[in-house]
Amino acid sequence: MRSCVLGFQSQLVSIRTVMERKTVRVSCTGSKIFPPERTMATHALVLIVEDEPLVSLALSDELERAGFMVVEAANAAEALGVLESRDDIDIIITDVDMPGTMDGLALALAVAHRWPPIRIIVVSGHHGLDQMNLPEGSAFHPKPYRTDQLVGTMRRMLG
Repeated sequence: MRSCVLGFQSQLVSIRTVMERKTVRVSCTGSKIFPPERTMATHALVLIVEDEPLVSLALSDELERAGFMVVEAANAAEALGVLESRDDIDIIITDVDMPGTMDGLALALAVAHRWPPIRIIVVSGHHGLDQMNLPEGSAFHPKPYRTDQLVGTMRRMLG
């Protein structure tokens, strides 16, 4: 299954239904419903920093299906709080445009300075960034991005 996270123009819809203490996840693209893919867990913990709830939810579901553990933050301030309270974050994926006093690029630079072992992926549907604008060793994916390409970048970063 190929999927794409497009932001507010998303054609991918992730639905979580809680029934009798069970979470059922399905991904819908058009009229087809695909069950969750079975893959070996990587056990890497990803912090998603995205202010669009549906984009964050869809990406979280796709990354969990790919074997990653996920923590979410809606803006840079929340992300910094998560990073200050945890020492197990392996990768951060941050959108550039977010509400608050710090955008995703500034967050990426702060993370690279304060937590050098954390790998960084910056995404944006409005800005094109080249490697010179990003912290060393980080990556950029323009929106819309294909989740399989994002996962490939993450796995390369983790070695």
